[in-house]
Amino acid sequence: MVAKTDQEKMQAELHMHRLWSGEGGIVEMVVSGKRDPEEVVKILQAIKNNKFRLGNGVEGGASGAANPAKPFTNLISTGNFSYVNPNITEANFPDVGINCEGAKAYHFDKDVSSDYALKKMEKDGYRPANFRELLTWMLANWNGKDAVVALGQAWRDSDGGLFVPYLDDWRGERDLSLDYLENDWCGHCRFLAFRKSSRR
Repeated sequence: MVAKTDQEKMQAELHMHRLWSGEGGIVEMVVSGKRDPEEVVKILQAIKNNKFRLGNGVEGGASGAANPAKPFTNLISTGNFSYVNPNITEANFPDVGINCEGAKAYHFDKDVSSDYALKKMEKDGYRPANFRELLTWMLANWNGKDAVVALGQAWRDSDGGLFVPYLDDWRGERDLSLDYLENDWCGHCRFLAFRKSSRR
């Protein structure tokens, strides 16, 4: 057998990733109930013609890292959560846009305030994730265990308190919950952020 060059190995690995991503897109359509045959054919044809791009789908669609918004209920259902806070609704967390470019999960390994995390992001040229960005990032990146907080979008309750969403694991179960913005966060928490872009 002829040994593959490094370039051939890289091309083979990239092709495999594209196949996995294409399969994931098809499965997601089926799970969501979309089941659009034309979209399925489009993805398969794009893979065949080497025009399927990771994170962006078919070449020629949405460019860069600005992700097309998914329906609110679909975003939540893809998380397979055991618990979702009842105040996490589309009315409380409206669509404010998605741009998952340059993701970074800050981990300070100590108790910190929301303000501390936000100032660190600002200093580094990052901005906090909003609700839909948190769930979009979750699909390919969350390990189902770490507590990951999105400080970029908050819901105000009837008493005026601000609450932000976070992913968490509770005794082996996946949770999507809310916590008070003014509370200090435990040292195991991560804070999802994205590199600032002139497009926002």
